[in-house]
Amino acid sequence: MNLLGWNVLPDECAAEFKFEEGPRWLKILAAIPYFERFAYPAAVKRGLGILWCTPASQSEREVLESFGWIVQTREKT
Repeated sequence: MNLLGWNVLPDECAAEFKFEEGPRWLKILAAIPYFERFAYPAAVKRGLGILWCTPASQSEREVLESFGWIVQTREKT
């Protein structure tokens, strides 16, 4: 499922979602198995999605950030 490009990621990237930092309704939505698919794009839109990778170019990074991702270029620890 492709909702607004939130899940179109470069190869070998790891995504992390900080639902605990979001509103309560988003935490509840993420905890319900069927409806969790709608929580991920909402989290990215609110800046709660962190992408761990090294984009090939600055333009690729700008595209990812335009969707709402926070792009981390260092190694995930």
